[in-house]
This record gives sequence, structure tokens and C-alpha cells, in this order.
Amino acid sequence: MNKKLVLAGLVAALVAGSGFASAATSTGNITVSGTSVANCTINSPTVALGNIPSGNGAPSTMVPTSVSVTCPTGTPWTMTSAASNNLTVGTAAATANAIRLMNTAGTSTLVSGITGTGTGSAQTENLSLQVADPTFSTSVTTTGAISGTVPVTLTW
Repeated sequence: MNKKLVLAGLVAALVAGSGFASAATSTGNITVSGTSVANCTINSPTVALGNIPSGNGAPSTMVPTSVSVTCPTGTPWTMTSAASNNLTVGTAAATANAIRLMNTAGTSTLVSGITGTGTGSAQTENLSLQVADPTFSTSVTTTGAISGTVPVTLTW
């Protein structure tokens, strides 16, 4: 009989220590808020200008290029660029020559911008780079290696 009591005591101890006892619980909710925003990207290429004629009243040179814009479907965007950007040609001061981004026809700069609406895929905008003197009336004023940048801003 003693063995039965010891065995019953062991079983009772195991049951009590194994979590069969009732536990209290409480639940709650985490409230979240925020805004999902569009994320647009611009893919600006590196452009090889090639040989550009210099001085003596030669016309400015137009070099075709393209820029890709990717925005979520339905997101309106505007791409702009400055009216003029300094360009280094040879050893001349960067202000002696200029470059600017224009529409494909070369009839207007991107100062006021070109616009579009996102499709969720890359949208290619064909453009032209005009390489010239600072007044954009004739070609570059000096000879030598050419380097510079044309900043492009994408707003959405």
C-alpha cells in the first residue's frame, strides 16, 4: 500500500509541475500607421561624344542620348536639367565651353522639364546633348579631351 501512495504522490507532483495548472492570459493589438510612397529611379548613361569640331563659327554639336525613368504605375514624374553646365575641353577653363540636355529635336532645353506617368517599367526618353560655347551659338572654343557632367533631376 505504501508503494501505491508513493506512486500516487509522484504522479500528482508530475502533473502539478508539467503546466497543467491554469495560467492567466491577456491579449492586445499593436496599432500601426504610415504611408506607402512611390519610389522612382533614373538611369543616366555615360555618353561618348566622339570628335567635336571646335571654333571658327562651327555650329554647336548635337549628340543623341537617352535616359530611362522607372516609376510605379500611375505615378506622375518630371525630369529637368539646368540650362547650361560647364564642360572642360583640353586645358581651357571649364566655363569656356558648355553642355546642356535638350529634347530630341534640339529645340528646347529640359529647364521646364519633360513629364510622364509611371508604367511600372522603364520608360526611355530620347534626348540630345548640345555641346557648344557658353552662348550655345557656336561649337566649343578649344581643342582637347572633353569631360563634364549634366545633372538630371527626377521629381515625382
